[in-house]
Parts: sequence; structure tokens; C-alpha cells
Amino acid sequence: MTSPLKILSPLLLLLNLIVSQHAFAGGGHEHGEKENAEQDHAAEQETGPHGGRLLKSDHLAVELTIQESGIPPEFRVWVYQEDKPVAPFSVEISVELARLGGRTDRITFSPEQDYLVSDQSIDEPHSFDVSVVVRVGDEAAQWHFDSHEGRTEISARAAAQAGLQTAQAGPATLRRTVTLFGRLRASEEQVHAISARYPGMVQQVLVSEGDRVSRGDVVARIETRDTLQLVSVRAPADGVIRRRYVNPGMAVDAEPLVEIVNTDVLWLDLDAFPQDQPLLQTGQQVLLHNEDQREPIGTLKFIAPVAEAHTRSTLARAVVDNRHGQFRAGTLVKADVVISQREVPLAVRAEALQTYMDKPVVFARFDDIYEVRMIEIGARDNDWLEVLGGIEPGTTYVTANSFLVKADILKSGASHAH
Repeated sequence: MTSPLKILSPLLLLLNLIVSQHAFAGGGHEHGEKENAEQDHAAEQETGPHGGRLLKSDHLAVELTIQESGIPPEFRVWVYQEDKPVAPFSVEISVELARLGGRTDRITFSPEQDYLVSDQSIDEPHSFDVSVVVRVGDEAAQWHFDSHEGRTEISARAAAQAGLQTAQAGPATLRRTVTLFGRLRASEEQVHAISARYPGMVQQVLVSEGDRVSRGDVVARIETRDTLQLVSVRAPADGVIRRRYVNPGMAVDAEPLVEIVNTDVLWLDLDAFPQDQPLLQTGQQVLLHNEDQREPIGTLKFIAPVAEAHTRSTLARAVVDNRHGQFRAGTLVKADVVISQREVPLAVRAEALQTYMDKPVVFARFDDIYEVRMIEIGARDNDWLEVLGGIEPGTTYVTANSFLVKADILKSGASHAH
């Protein structure tokens, strides 16, 4: 039965987020009001004639914007001196973008038309602390401000209550699989029908169905018909009593007394239909569906040479190690047979995937700060997404319940305005 706490945890997080104060409020690239490092007070953000952020000092001003309509994102900068445009070739400017995780992008510029354009594309997300240094002739100015988007703060306690789980981006094995259905059953090679060596009368039966026995245990005693001696019948192997056929007082000859099955090894018999049969071969790994996970359970050991006449299905059998008793014979199962696989250097869990601004994303975690990461996806399987770009190896990202992080970012009003 599902725990009430598991049901309430996402609701508790949402309630907490509704009433909490965000460390990073406002809208994306329009965040932050700290200007000119020489000033001690925060000024209202001003907009320049080209729609960009306007940074002002006593004599110099810089208008800074990101352009990305139909082109890779780039900075464009217009510089003004005494409120008059400055020719871009007369300007020295550098911009540093400090991102979460310790990465700093140093942006250089080249003149173009009446503005300067960045020599580098500006990677998503456009969320950083910005430092700008500009020089025109003998005059110089610098500014520092934050421009955050797709970012929110969630305390460790709230994250735990909501069931947020994380993993680190890194290498993974992507598998191409075929999904089959079947049943776990006792291996016929591990079934032992025990009979008396001599005809006689059953005096004792020392076991019942379901009892576990070890090799050498006495399971019954028979009084032989010819010698009237009492003979002990012993278990030939470890296992569980699956059938008990006799009771005291019964006359027996060669018929079984009890049947022992050893469930340390099980057979997983899967039904493969015509479209899947050509893809199967012995030695392929089998993954058992277990709730939201797929666990290796064994490999294909046998594929029947003839299909079943009525269903046209073919038996594909895996041998399962069940020494720890984690599986029960008779259970219906869903399993995947791995028909090919390859290693990729960087991947994230498929369950982590969300969309933000119509792009595939995951949410990176830096202590209590969570921030969007736009990722480029390559190959995928049911469990993993190959990542071609957008997140650094080793980055901690949200797996379970990542939709709650997205909801909080959207609630905070994060935008992508430039």
C-alpha cells in the first residue's frame, strides 16, 4: 500500500514553494539590479534604444543584449560617451560570465556595423553573474550584475520531503531491447521424485508440502514387504517439498512418495512472436521489469527450434539464479532481451527529462540551487539518454520528481527576455 507521506510529499513541496521567498526572483536575462561597481545603491534597470540592458557611469554607457533569432546566441554591444554613440573600433570591451558550477566564460568582441559582436556563441542557459569592463580612450568603466533564468532555490529539507532524487551525469550503457512476456517456473532439472527402493508399508512421513529439506534429511520410513525392516528414505538434494503423495498406512511399490524441487535455480520461459524471433539468440542478456527499474536476471540459454502451433510463439528460456529466494516460481513477468548495446561517454536518466522553452532539459543541482540545463540528445533507450552537449560530466542533476523543480521555476516568473 502506498505510504501517505509519498502521496503528500509533492504537495508539501508545492505548498512550501508557494509561501517561500526565492533567492532568485524576477525574469531571466532581466534579473538583477546591481550596476556600476563604484555605486553603493541599486538603480532601476534601464533599457537602451536597441532594447538591451543599459549600463551607465558618469561619462560612459553600454547597451548589452543577446541576439538569437535565427542565429546562434551572440552578444551585441553599443557604447555611448556623453550620450553619443562611439564607433565600435574605438572601444575595448571584455565580458565575463560566471556560471553555477565554477565555470567562467570570457567573451571577446569584434566591431560590426555600429556595434560590437561577441566572438563566441553564448551557451544556454543564459544564466550567469556578469562583469563588464569597457574602455574608450582614457576613460574606463566597469559593471557587475546578475542575469539569472531557469533557476530556483529549494532547501534540502523541502527537497527531501518532495522525494527529489539526484544522480551524476556520466557514462552509461544504452541497450536496444525486445520486450517479451512469460513466467518463472521451477527448473525441471531440479525436480526430484523420491520413491521407496523396496515395496512395503508407509510407517512415517516426516515432511509436508512447503517444508524445506536438505540433502540427506529423512523424509519417510517404509517397512519393507519382504524383510519387514524399517528403511529410511532420504532427500537426494536440497529443496522444498512440492508434492506429498502418501500417508502412513499406505502400501507403496515404485510410485513417488514425495517430490522435491530446488528453487535456487529457476527457468524464465518467455514467448517470442514471429516479428521478434529473428532478433533472438542464446547468450543475450535478459532484464526483468521490477516496478520502475529493469534488473538483469540472466541470459538466454535455449530457444525452441519449433514454434507453438496455435499461438505461433517460440519458447525462449533464461536460467535464473535464485539462491537468495528473491523470485517465486509461477510468477508472470515482463522482461526485455538485450539484442544490442553500446557505451556512451555521457548520459542522463530518461526519467529526468523535462521541457523548458520548448527545449529538452534536465535540472542541475548546486547545493540548494537548481538550474535548467538545455541538453542535446543523441541515442536513447528506456532508461538512458545520450547527451551530446549542454551539461558537464559529473554534474549532479535531478532524476525523480524533476517536474516539481520545473513548476517552481515557472512559478518564479523566470523568462528568456533579452
